[in-house]
Amino acid sequence: MSILKGLLSKYTSLSIDNISNIIKKAPASYKTYRIEKANGGYREINHPAKETKTLQYALMEIIFKKNDVHPIAMAYKRGVESPTFENARLHKDYEYSLRLDFKNFFPSIKPDDIISIVKDSSKYEFDDTDYSDLKRICFRKNHIKGYQYGLAVGAPTSPIISNIVMYDFDEAMEKISKELDKSSTVTRYADDIVFSTNEKGICAKFYSSVRDHLNDQDLSLEFNEEKTAFMSRGTKKVITGLVISNKGNVSIGYDKKEKVKRKVYKYSKGDLEDSDILSLKGYLAYIQDVDPDFFDKLNIKYGADILDDIMSFENE
Repeated sequence: MSILKGLLSKYTSLSIDNISNIIKKAPASYKTYRIEKANGGYREINHPAKETKTLQYALMEIIFKKNDVHPIAMAYKRGVESPTFENARLHKDYEYSLRLDFKNFFPSIKPDDIISIVKDSSKYEFDDTDYSDLKRICFRKNHIKGYQYGLAVGAPTSPIISNIVMYDFDEAMEKISKELDKSSTVTRYADDIVFSTNEKGICAKFYSSVRDHLNDQDLSLEFNEEKTAFMSRGTKKVITGLVISNKGNVSIGYDKKEKVKRKVYKYSKGDLEDSDILSLKGYLAYIQDVDPDFFDKLNIKYGADILDDIMSFENE
């Protein structure tokens, strides 16, 4: 019997035959939909079927959580209440920042990237069949990379797999950062890298060194040059969707604040659709974490009763 299927059966209480059927269908078991990005355009989400997701969660516990994630990897960090805010906060007091973005990050990560790590780190003696099953459970064929297997945006295993795969690259980035400026900092939030320093000209040197290092790796990753941004005090610094002011304050930014205020006003007049109320409710919960001062101002401006009504809204 397959070692991996035996472990999955023990963890999920599903039969081996049931698990085999789920694995067979897993790569094609995703529902695809699009969500609107805050800055325009759409992001494609591929949500796995319930049965596939059950096996993915099991693999997280059985295998993936045993592997190291580098400290500079900020996304999906356990124990951090608001990782997007924490990521921005680490850069707020620096004079200069560089933002880099990977193109098609999740789909570019391949089964072999994680399988090679599991082979070296796992206490289980998996065979080729086990690794083939792991691939089918955690990866899907995607059109972005010519229908090769890649991680899906929307699968619960994709974040932790990507962080494990990126460990050596994260380690190299931190080393480059400290060699250029001991007081600098670098973080990676999924596909988004931010480097910050107080020394002029260091951002360009970091960019050159990291790009050269990426080209020397076996990873199928490349930077999206259109999204590369050199930022400094006096210019708009946006990090993981949050705006850092010249004084080092972190907020959602003026444009988003105005949009939220318009929606709260429409709600107070009874002019907001149920779907928009649910969306606003979720975003207000996010604002409570990342921009509590603005949330307090909304309470003062529109009344605590209005905000409480929105936060307790349930779609019937």
